[in-house]
Amino acid sequence: MKRPDDSYKLEEPLAFDLLKEGGIGGNFIAEEHTAAHIADSYWHSGIFGRDTYDSWTAAGKKSAYDRAHEYVEDVTRGYRDMEPVIPGRLYEEITRIRDEAAKELTGETCGSWPGNRNK
Repeated sequence: MKRPDDSYKLEEPLAFDLLKEGGIGGNFIAEEHTAAHIADSYWHSGIFGRDTYDSWTAAGKKSAYDRAHEYVEDVTRGYRDMEPVIPGRLYEEITRIRDEAAKELTGETCGSWPGNRNK
């Protein structure tokens, strides 16, 4: 099994026979299938820490909120300079709808709004 960031492709079928056998509340940790796949199907979040209290304290006591904020800042860095991931015609239509709504709601145009390419 691949991780979610690999588009959810399964290289090997799920062990449905083991699920049927174990039933609701079953224990699958001792199964060979589990042992063979547990390491490559484990995903560790970079936001929720697994450190001991002492290591977390020594590293500066960064909260999950702070780690999440850093992650968002990192993955969105430079987004205003990126090309849209939708076709240009569709992007222009969405921009037009947004601009009309802004003018109707606020009386202002979106010329200086973040992400506006029509500056």
